Amino acid sequence: MKKLIYLLVLAIAIVSCRKDKYMSEKKPISSIFTSAPVPLISHCIGDYDLYSTDSFDYVKQPLDAGFFNVPYLFFKNNYLYASPVFNPNNPYEIIYVREDATQNATLDNEIWKFSFCTGEATLIANNFYYNLDWGSNGWIIYTGTGHRIHKIKDNGDSLTALSTQSGYNRAGKWNPSATLYWNNHEQEFLIKDKNGVTVSTVLYLPIDWINDSIVLTLGTGNVFNTLNVFTGEMSLLNSTWVPPIQSRGYVLDKLNGCCYVTKINGLGYMDYYLKYDLKGTNQVDTLANLYDSYRYTGGDVTNNKIITLFGRREWADSTVNTQYLRLNILLMDLDATNERIVNIPE
Repeated sequence: MKKLIYLLVLAIAIVSCRKDKYMSEKKPISSIFTSAPVPLISHCIGDYDLYSTDSFDYVKQPLDAGFFNVPYLFFKNNYLYASPVFNPNNPYEIIYVREDATQNATLDNEIWKFSFCTGEATLIANNFYYNLDWGSNGWIIYTGTGHRIHKIKDNGDSLTALSTQSGYNRAGKWNPSATLYWNNHEQEFLIKDKNGVTVSTVLYLPIDWINDSIVLTLGTGNVFNTLNVFTGEMSLLNSTWVPPIQSRGYVLDKLNGCCYVTKINGLGYMDYYLKYDLKGTNQVDTLANLYDSYRYTGGDVTNNKIITLFGRREWADSTVNTQYLRLNILLMDLDATNERIVNIPE
């Protein structure tokens, strides 16, 4: 009888644990997002305005309809910038990619770090190819030359190859604890640990991490979904159609549970900068109307600021049938106001 009672108690305990586990996985949509700001470590009193300016020249209107057929050049004596990412531990630091505009396109561009505390820029690596992210563990991850995924400490030390696979090898983003990242290798979407070991495979390309085990992705019907990278469970976040993945990038704001998207309209003469609520309301706000000569591309968000790549096409001279292209780092508020070009020293 004692043995029977013991087994009965054990069975009840197991069922209870499974029920608790199941209930814990069925959290409200809003609870999967960060409910409070993650403490940031600032080693200085940074000043965004001190190292940026709003007095920049640009064409914020449609260019001539035939301008698509006009050749363009990069501005001489200037660098092209790309892939700005905030330091997850310090809102007054960013990393970015720099390319010499006076040279032909190369596959060995540079990764730099910039401080809004000192105004100084520091070279981190010179073998960048594409995709860049900065983890809370202090490691920067990217795809380098030869399509190899690398990580490097944010002081430029300990460059480490995480992959030896050939072919298309896109480095993804770190999860919040920087214990996992995703890797788009050829047609596979792999979840890997900090040492490059595959721990899971998922069916959809992630956009960003919502928390340590759930990513934001686009599912069937081109709508926002959550995807658990371990169980494969998907949940619909927003049933309003969103721009396709070949749009100009997504910026996820985990704190406020929303995503900023640059949406291409028609032939590309005008873009819209949109804010999608991901907490179940289906609300979509148009924050700015853009033109093909003036465009945001991807970026990052922290400290109530968005940092993004800012591309703009301009005429060099009305008598010269050539456009000139600038690529700068743009800083703005969450409502897409107070635009400021970051004054990165050259």
